[in-house]
Amino acid sequence: RKITCADCTLCVPHPCPDLIPGHSWLLCRLGSRILSRACSVRVQVHLRASVWLDACLHAPVWWSQHQHRPWYIAGVDTYQVRSTDFATNRRFWSMMTSVKGIDAEPPAGMDELRYYGADLECRVTISGTKLNFFAVGSLENRRVRQHTYHTVWSGAAERTATPCAPVLAVWNRGASIISSRGAAVAVDESYDVGGGQWGVILFGNGCQRAERSPLSLSVLLDALRLVQNPVTNLTPAWFLTNEMCAAGRAEHAGVWGLVRSARQESPSARLRCMDVSALSLRVWRDIFTFPPEAAEVRQKGQTFAAPRLTRMPMAAAKEGSARLSNTHVVTGGTGGLGVLTARWLADRGVERLLLASRKGKVAPSSKANFQRLKQSKTAVLVSICDVGEMTGVRRLCSDALPQGFSGIWHTAGVLADKLVGAQTAHTLQPVFASKVSGTAALLAGSSQAPTDQFVLFSSIAGLFFGMAQSNYASANTTLDATASGRLMRGQAALAVQWGPWAEVGMATASVVRTRIHSSGLGLIDPTYGLVALQGLIFGSAKDAAVAVSPMKW
Repeated sequence: RKITCADCTLCVPHPCPDLIPGHSWLLCRLGSRILSRACSVRVQVHLRASVWLDACLHAPVWWSQHQHRPWYIAGVDTYQVRSTDFATNRRFWSMMTSVKGIDAEPPAGMDELRYYGADLECRVTISGTKLNFFAVGSLENRRVRQHTYHTVWSGAAERTATPCAPVLAVWNRGASIISSRGAAVAVDESYDVGGGQWGVILFGNGCQRAERSPLSLSVLLDALRLVQNPVTNLTPAWFLTNEMCAAGRAEHAGVWGLVRSARQESPSARLRCMDVSALSLRVWRDIFTFPPEAAEVRQKGQTFAAPRLTRMPMAAAKEGSARLSNTHVVTGGTGGLGVLTARWLADRGVERLLLASRKGKVAPSSKANFQRLKQSKTAVLVSICDVGEMTGVRRLCSDALPQGFSGIWHTAGVLADKLVGAQTAHTLQPVFASKVSGTAALLAGSSQAPTDQFVLFSSIAGLFFGMAQSNYASANTTLDATASGRLMRGQAALAVQWGPWAEVGMATASVVRTRIHSSGLGLIDPTYGLVALQGLIFGSAKDAAVAVSPMKW
């Protein structure tokens, strides 16, 4: 970086963005102002010297980051600044030497640091320098803790004071009209959702209909038609699921992602979600005569809880514990995130990697990473496999079983972005095939060999950043609920709701990145993302779904 004022220019490569708010950088800036304002005052010579001392001490810190673990100056015995005049300092450049020298490992202390000017005369001498070390990964871990979130349900969902009646409850292509006195009158398929005669519309298909397969999508398509109906701009529409939160039933969890995206695109739409524990029309009458105020609630009896996104406390992984073994399967294994994850697994000691890829071709942006992966001690096999097809996944899992099947990392995914009004079955199915159907196939294929790691790469699109991605958001909320259900049953599961990545993944296009930055989101640096992944896998995290994304609140 360059610190520039009217009277001096100093080139200092700043060692660490995390330390910018610290006192040393502030001293440099304040000192520069002092230099420019009081160049002729003798009493300020010491301040000028302090500024140069502070700036000079940053140089070895910067150097250390390009060698091994970062370190910092912990103390100085004596220092001497031989020149504080502005004419000399304006041309100042630094070259560090040491009496003992600096080899591959940073020393615990240095006898002397000397800085020379352009005329090769010594300008600054610092003696008795003492150094301390940052723990490996400590700076990255601090950033990760600042941007790791989980969902907490709080019992703060208040109910409306004005009754809403009558209520139209829709399910299984039929409907009932529930009056304010509790009488349920069945109506046939000719009922009219519109017309403004309803106080509340309940969409209950997600409570009663079972899907034949993850790709049948009949309930989600019914929900999509209601979301696209203009009546939701006038009448509150509640989309119900049954024990998605309480029991981890993921079958219709995609409705939540769909509704969240629709609310972002059309804030005036009165779209709500509720996860219910009872399927009685009488109970629904009691609830929706005075419905909750919150847009999303979880119901248990007559109590309601609303979701809140909060920072998740996360302890760092124990030293030496971040090791894996045996065979691991990575879907989307030749894509950007797949190769990055595979390299991280190889560094953790995995003996064999099966990279599942629909086409078998390595993404152009990942070729360098893939070459380094091939040069590791890990045996790498690329298998052409469409994870959306059960037959191919079973063959993939059977190939992994003889060597000891330990982990599944589901990074595959495709995009088919459209506004919710333009979404159809044709835009929903390919996204669900890679995400949801792929997850179901991996669960079935690995049922004979319980895994130590079952990690699903989800997205924050299912939480709050799903504008024009209602299909993608729906698929990812299904993954989140799948992980929750497995964890409740005592099985290994983690859904990481990643934000957009900086150099790999689906957000590398410039147009997408511009939209991301304008929304207050930052991009995940690959190194930062892998530190987060390590903390979640080997740390103390107990949640099934965790969001990782730099955000400006």
